[in-house]
Amino acid sequence: MARSPMTSRGRLSANPSSAFSFDGSDLLRTCTCATTLFDGVSTDTMVDILEAACSYADHFALWAAFQVCAGRVGQDMRFTKLGDRLLDRLFGDMSA
Repeated sequence: MARSPMTSRGRLSANPSSAFSFDGSDLLRTCTCATTLFDGVSTDTMVDILEAACSYADHFALWAAFQVCAGRVGQDMRFTKLGDRLLDRLFGDMSA
């Protein structure tokens, strides 16, 4: 079952690391708000959320995580490294 951005916001309040879970249909429906979903979340919490996202297998979730990373790259150098990790997860082994 697809989750709405509001449901994701509720999960964000309850448990930030579980809030960043999208499936393909979520991303298609919420792509314009994937970055705004995390407005107001502290840098340290966002780094923790994105670190967890680096382990996801869903390429839509990885892409959404990268978009959030790209939106915050000017705030902290950790987002640059996380963005590199996410891109490596998305495109690292193209032979598989």
